[in-house]
This record gives sequence, C-alpha cells and structure tokens, in this order.
Amino acid sequence: MVEMQDIIDDAPELTLCEAVQIALEMDARGALAASKKARLESHVASCDACRAFRDVLSRTDASLRDVLVREAGPGTEAHANAVVARMRRLRRRGWMFVPFITVITVGGLLLGDWVESGSIQHAPEMCAVAAMCLVPGLALFYWRRRRLGVLLEGDDVVATHRRLLRDALRVQTFGNVLWAAAVVWPFVLNALDPTVWQDPIARVAIPVSAVLGFVALIAGIVRRGSLRRQLDRMR
Repeated sequence: MVEMQDIIDDAPELTLCEAVQIALEMDARGALAASKKARLESHVASCDACRAFRDVLSRTDASLRDVLVREAGPGTEAHANAVVARMRRLRRRGWMFVPFITVITVGGLLLGDWVESGSIQHAPEMCAVAAMCLVPGLALFYWRRRRLGVLLEGDDVVATHRRLLRDALRVQTFGNVLWAAAVVWPFVLNALDPTVWQDPIARVAIPVSAVLGFVALIAGIVRRGSLRRQLDRMR
C-alpha cells in the first residue's frame, strides 16, 4: 500500500482514502505540494473509490465553471456592472484618445508623402489636411464624451447598460454610413475630376483617407453586430 499518512499534515487521524480525497480537492485548486502528487496518483490508480471521487469532483468543477460563466456573461447584471464600470473608466481617460488619433492621422499622411515623394516635401499641406479631418472628428468626440456622462448617470446599472447599448448602436450605424462614404469618395472624385490625381498631395491624402475609412468601416460593421447581439440579450 502506498504510504500517505503525511499527505494531510494536520489530520493524521484520517483514513488513507479520506486523506487522498482531501488531497484531490487541494490538487484541483492548485494547493497541493508537487512532492505529494506522485504518491497521490499512485493511490488513485489502484483505488476505485478515489478514482470515482476524482471523476465526480471534475464534473462538479466543470458545472460550477459553466454556472459562473452564465452568471457573468452578456445579458446579466454582473456583465452590466462590468460594462458600466469600464465605460466610466474610459470616459475618465478619454483625453488620451486625442493625441493618439492625432499622431495616427498626421503620421499616416506624412508617411504617405514620404512614400510618394521619397521624402517629406509637403508637411504644412499634410498637416492642413489632417486638421480638416481631425477638427470635425474631435468636436464630435468631445460632444460624445459629454453625452456619455449623461448616459452613465443613475444607480440602475442594467438600465444604464441598455441606454449605452442603444446609443452606441445609433452612433455606430451613423458612423458606418460616414465610413462607407469615405471609401466611395475617391471613386466619385475621380469621376468628377480625373485630373485630381495630378496633385501630389491628393495622390497621398485620398488613398490614405480611403484606407482608413475602409478599416473603420469593417471594424464598425463587426462592432454593430456585437452591439445588436448584446442588446438582444438584455431584453
């Protein structure tokens, strides 16, 4: 018989199988010393009762994990609490969005100028194009930030989550329309004035804006579907 009296150090009065079953519970939670696992496995391999106990323990743990996932998943109060808390944090840290999107926009235009010309030859013009793109977007961003503050008011997190989802869905739908227009605009511009491509600034600014618009459109379509599914679960 495998010697196991020290596997549960503070309970020497236990029988061998009782000690092993407690050790199995400890092992399932990562609390059993590695030096005791070999003896544990040796006993379980030769004991039908302990082997059956471990099977029941495994099924019970799996069932508990499923319950926890369901209780914390989309459409539950726990999930609403997490979403609302995250949105409140994002609103507090929203100022970080401004330098990030500015660097991405200006950097993309200057990189396009460098690829087109072999060097950055139109920095002032590219910054002017970036300003034309950024000013309306940033104005909308600050308006949305204030709007978000209104939506996050109140103590009913489930109702707050629903408000956030409905509002985000409306905004995302409108945003997708704008991004689709940004993707189509180069083709419209080419049809209206084919000579526009003779301008080196336009040759950079138009493709860059179209690529950014396409990426944003794909992300927006995916996000809209996700928002719709979340809102359906909340009903």
